[in-house]
Amino acid sequence: MRNTKSLTITEPGRDQNKVFVLTEMSAMRAEKWAARALCAIVNAGIAIPDEFKGTGMAGIAAIGAHQILNFRFAEFEPLLDEMMLCVKLKPDHADLPPRDIVESADDIAEVSTILQIRREVLLLHTNFLGAAAQSKLRSMLMGAASSTTPTSHEPLAQ
Repeated sequence: MRNTKSLTITEPGRDQNKVFVLTEMSAMRAEKWAARALCAIVNAGIAIPDEFKGTGMAGIAAIGAHQILNFRFAEFEPLLDEMMLCVKLKPDHADLPPRDIVESADDIAEVSTILQIRREVLLLHTNFLGAAAQSKLRSMLMGAASSTTPTSHEPLAQ
């Protein structure tokens, strides 16, 4: 059975109190995702430190978190899109089942919510790590998200 997690957005903003249900990818899909992410890392010219070899999604997350601006967006975008397939929105009415995210419905209105969801999806897929390793990965991902946030209105290079 795949792992699931409920994520309630607590930060003030348009997404506050929304509940998202995150569901782990199948093992086969996660392995392919990790392989494609690894190819994107290598194609970006990023050296893979020995300590990350064989660590699967966890290692890729750690490398990617620090090197995200080196990726070609065309390779990276499908990986981002596939992560969001793990996410459903729990409607306000408790009797309704979670549903797919609808971009045009403003189901997610804040960029910070997207970043938080992505971190939690990666953590969901690395639940096999020990508590110390997962804590380190969480701090790396949170640090990378804040350091890659644009500080001006200029578009990121693609």
